[in-house]
Amino acid sequence: MGQLGTLVSVPRNLIMCRNVIFYEKMFNGGIRLLACTIVGSLARLVEDAVLVRAPPPTAGIVHGEIVQLDDKWPWQAFIELDDGANQCGGTLISDAWILTAAHCFDGGRTVTKIIMGTTRKNGIGKFTRWGEADAVCCHKDYDIGTLDSDICLIKMKAPVIPSPTVQAVTLPTAGSQVADGTSCYVTGWGYDENGLLPDILQEATVKIVERQTCIDWHKPNGIDVVENTVCAGHEKGGADSCGGDSGGPLVCNNKGGFVLRGVTSYGPSYCGAAKSPGVYTDVSKYIDWIQDTMKKPCLKTHWSSWSGICGVTCGVGTITRTRICLDEKDQKVDSSLCNGVNETRGLCIKDPCPTFSWGDWKVGSCSKTCGDAERTDKRSCEASNGTTVDDKFCIIGQPTRKVDCALKDCPIKYSWGSWGPESSCSVTCGSGVTTKTRLCFNSLGQTVSDVSKCTPGSDEQTSTCELSPCTGAVWGEWGPWSQCQATASCVGISYSTRTCSVGGFFWFQGLCSGPDRRSRKCLLAHCFGTRLPNPRLPLGASAVALPSGQI
Repeated sequence: MGQLGTLVSVPRNLIMCRNVIFYEKMFNGGIRLLACTIVGSLARLVEDAVLVRAPPPTAGIVHGEIVQLDDKWPWQAFIELDDGANQCGGTLISDAWILTAAHCFDGGRTVTKIIMGTTRKNGIGKFTRWGEADAVCCHKDYDIGTLDSDICLIKMKAPVIPSPTVQAVTLPTAGSQVADGTSCYVTGWGYDENGLLPDILQEATVKIVERQTCIDWHKPNGIDVVENTVCAGHEKGGADSCGGDSGGPLVCNNKGGFVLRGVTSYGPSYCGAAKSPGVYTDVSKYIDWIQDTMKKPCLKTHWSSWSGICGVTCGVGTITRTRICLDEKDQKVDSSLCNGVNETRGLCIKDPCPTFSWGDWKVGSCSKTCGDAERTDKRSCEASNGTTVDDKFCIIGQPTRKVDCALKDCPIKYSWGSWGPESSCSVTCGSGVTTKTRLCFNSLGQTVSDVSKCTPGSDEQTSTCELSPCTGAVWGEWGPWSQCQATASCVGISYSTRTCSVGGFFWFQGLCSGPDRRSRKCLLAHCFGTRLPNPRLPLGASAVALPSGQI
């Protein structure tokens, strides 16, 4: 049980990572949980940066009182989990059934001991009863994140024998409500205001808080009050349940007898703070579920071992662990039939990863022996153990580099280029010559005008060519243009001819080179009045002359 206040909501469950918890003394004498590494619901709280509810420093329920008589709260049960690693409270509702909170079993926790009939959790007492869990049946709608439907039934292997200190509590009528402001009682072995887990049962009086008021009080701290719950505490703070009281009873007096109204569920991480009442599962909303479950108990199920593979082979990585819900015959069943989650995510640590860096440069060869040149240097990516690895592991830098070679200027050399094509024969008949040329180049690829630098040889080479013997045939003068002959509406064509002669004899056309006729366009006489180009040309004249045979 606890007091003070905080900004977060956590289950009032168990011993909050007992033996692996780190506390910090607060200015007001309180205690705050700094870190928790256990797997399960508390690990979830650490991942969410939530402070596990821890008490400040006077008994399990903060500002409560020690229960003097074993028979005062005869329905109270102490539930040991995981061989004492954690604890919860419970309420005997029949000779074989105990009602508690579902979040007590987050992370796959198991019941290892049940003690009833005594105020001492070590079991010392005249009428102490010991029990073992046969089946744990949590509500199917339980939400590990919101703690909605945070209610669970434990069926014991054997019914307990009633005694003055062992009696079942009275359940409320389905859907019934308790008036706001009613004084009720919470009991448990949870943390007290000194941050200790007491050995003797503690009790405290709390008042029912109107639901909307409870919502408004918790809203500034970011705590949601889920459906099917009831709030109980004090406006100015004070007595309250705390970590380790989870699953225990909230009972209210009704006509001289006590009725179970709530199951301790969650609250702010500091217990007993002003306007920070505890939140309890409203038992009246689950009467039908309780009765149905007791008539047809849930399957006896258990989880398989966790399995998972780290996402990295070295260094720090993440791992997803999974497990399977199994029945009594180790057959796979739906995971909702097992308490807790079937998957967790966390960190995994392997051997340190090797570091990678570039090795020394290996100098390459220059592309030339003189003048402008460059070389390519290379290096390899190496692991810290000296082995060569793929270049991709060395993130910064490149495996090669280009470097200019500081070489002396090359001596200039000269050489002839290739010969060009031969020219045409210098004559059209008889004997003549053809010529071909070449250029002189220096070693820089430049042409040199002073061809004498390229030796031996010259820049020109001639060869003889032999054509048909010359015959002495020549063309005569061109004759006059002929009359304009029509070829279109206004434009015609006119011709002029010449003859080939040898020694004064004509008609040797085959011996002269070239055409014997030429032509040109002309304008017909009747078109002189039209707007055509050059309308003033004389009859038979033309603005354009064409080669022989063309129009």
